[in-house]
Formats: sequence, structure tokens, C-alpha cells
Amino acid sequence: MLLLWTFAGAGGSYQLAAAAAFVQALTASARASTFGLVQSGLYAVQGLGILVGGAVAQVVGAPLAVGLAGLVGLTAATMLAMSWTHLRVRLIQAPRVEAAGA
Repeated sequence: MLLLWTFAGAGGSYQLAAAAAFVQALTASARASTFGLVQSGLYAVQGLGILVGGAVAQVVGAPLAVGLAGLVGLTAATMLAMSWTHLRVRLIQAPRVEAAGA
């Protein structure tokens, strides 16, 4: 069980890097309002997740619902991490290609 909690913490730690990258991509004048809007959206989606999780647990039972939620979360986090890695590599290499061509 401790190993699962460790994986969950490691999986959730991407949020810090994602929030920092998001804030840096915004203009200074739009940072506060945009970040507030995004945080509100996250809270709303988390609430919907709890509602859907409860409905699924009513149908298939709590242990299976928790397992399915974990599987969906792990799959989504893996897909997002892989796409971010590919995007990050392209963003890092783009200035080098432009500088070499100049």
C-alpha cells in the first residue's frame, strides 16, 4: 500500500511543473485572472470526478471503482507526460535549428 501511495504522490507531482510552465506562458497582465479561471475549472472537474466515482461505485462496488479510477488516472497521466516530453524536446530543438540556419 505504501508503494501505491508513493506512485500516487509521484504522479501528482507533475502539477507543480505544469502550473509553473502554464504561468510562464501567460502575459503578466493575464496571469492572475487566467490562473484563477483554470484553478476554478480544476475544482469543478474534481467535484464531477467524485460524483462520477460515486455513481460507478454504486454499480460495480467501491474496490473496483477505486481501481478503475486509478487506472484511468495513470493512463491519462502517462499520455500527458509522454506528449509533454515530445513537445518539450521540439521546443528546445527549435531555437537550435533556427540558429544553425541563420
